[in-house]
Amino acid sequence: MAIMGKNIWDNLTAGMYLDSRIIFREYIQNACDSIDDAQSEGLLGESDGLIEIILDNKKRYISIKDNGAGINREEFKSKVGNVADSDKEIGSAKGFRGIGRLCGLAYCENVVFSSKSRGESTVSIMSLDANALRYLLYEDKTKYTFEEVYEKIVSFSTENSSNIDEHFFKVELFDVRKSNTALLNKQGILDYLSLVAPVPYINSFIYSAKIYEHAKRVGAKLDEYKVLVNGEQVLKNYKTYLYKNERKNDEISDILFQDFYDENNNLIAWLWYGLSTFNGALDKTNHARYLRLRKENIQIGGPETLNGLFNESRGNKYFVGEVFAVSKQLIPNSQRDNFNENDMRIFFEESLKDFFKNTLSKLYHSASNVRGHYDKIANYVQARKEFEENGAKNKFINSLEKEKAEKSLETKKLASEKAQKDLGRFELNHPKETAPAMVAARLKALYMDTCKEALPEIVEGNERKKEKAGYITSDLPLDRKGRKLVTQIYQIITDFFDKDESRAKELIEKIQEGLK
Repeated sequence: MAIMGKNIWDNLTAGMYLDSRIIFREYIQNACDSIDDAQSEGLLGESDGLIEIILDNKKRYISIKDNGAGINREEFKSKVGNVADSDKEIGSAKGFRGIGRLCGLAYCENVVFSSKSRGESTVSIMSLDANALRYLLYEDKTKYTFEEVYEKIVSFSTENSSNIDEHFFKVELFDVRKSNTALLNKQGILDYLSLVAPVPYINSFIYSAKIYEHAKRVGAKLDEYKVLVNGEQVLKNYKTYLYKNERKNDEISDILFQDFYDENNNLIAWLWYGLSTFNGALDKTNHARYLRLRKENIQIGGPETLNGLFNESRGNKYFVGEVFAVSKQLIPNSQRDNFNENDMRIFFEESLKDFFKNTLSKLYHSASNVRGHYDKIANYVQARKEFEENGAKNKFINSLEKEKAEKSLETKKLASEKAQKDLGRFELNHPKETAPAMVAARLKALYMDTCKEALPEIVEGNERKKEKAGYITSDLPLDRKGRKLVTQIYQIITDFFDKDESRAKELIEKIQEGLK
């Protein structure tokens, strides 16, 4: 008969997760299952479920309590005490392996589970001595078995309850270790859970109604629960504005959807993504960046889990959105950082790859190209203004400088005309209802004020009359010979400061002021 050694405890606690905050996800998913049971049994209404998290930094204490069905006294020891022996249905329940409850042992001195079902006058309690566990694992050299360690660190007890109608399950972590103080940071936990937990969207996210409508249309259940952290509700904090270095840089103008079906036309997943002008990859200022993978509306893995399915790893950084896995065959692995490897996962990932490659990657690349075309038009408009202003204010040193400016302007004009033609071809190749056309229309609106002055000239061709421009020395109180000498001096200055045009202009302006 095989023996499980004590080190299995290390694998199920400290070695289970890289991010200590994941314990909240583990306990919340179990709480959600308990609330689902209570609703199916008629103990709770559809919107009456509640998960309350208390963080006490002074006492270094955490509690996670739900008002789900709870566990009665007769079943408490087996259901809570047994390890990896859950009777939950794989693929349906959010937590089903029966090992996640042990994760808190790595981050505190004691973990206590307590529960009560409706109609009972007794609260059942299970206590685990995390400090004793660490001693047995890392200091005591005795080769204990898994069961022997269990007997030394686990104890059961009960206490009376005066509220016979109450039903709940509660997890408590006492004396959270100083190295895990992040677990007691309210704002940090709110931010983490806002994108990990199965909670509603914040009211200010105007596209949430479209998401709910689409979920209903494809027959997908979007699980949501009320979760409070020290009394403040956790909400998916999606925003319509996008930022770069904490400044507004772009905006989600709409959201689009994509559904994925298997060979038998069964829905396996669906997603939504924000439509912006894709003005560069989103930085960390955008809390909700990336397409995030979810099952039962709980995040799978981290924000970068889907990066590898894009053509280029940076591709996911251009997007905001969610991928909701639906198929029961897409089963989260023990660490919930991805799905178990099976045929459905392969099919699912290939489906996403195809969409990411042929739609999303092309989308942000085409947006970049369209933006580049408008930049060329805007560049020409600005250059033409400067040319005309220099001529009107007699800022050209001589005919050579004027001719050089005319050639530069003509080059920019040709680039502008080509950009116009490329934009025309783009519009012909992309119908209005497609995502690339929607992004291009948004960019056109943004650039219109800057570029509209170029449109009539480009349409008319080269018929625009050239305006006569004077030279910088024209209004100096000098005779023709004097103006010619000053012009030569200005040319020497310009040549000398060839790589520093601003200094040349500054010096010439000083001389101009002195000669007037």
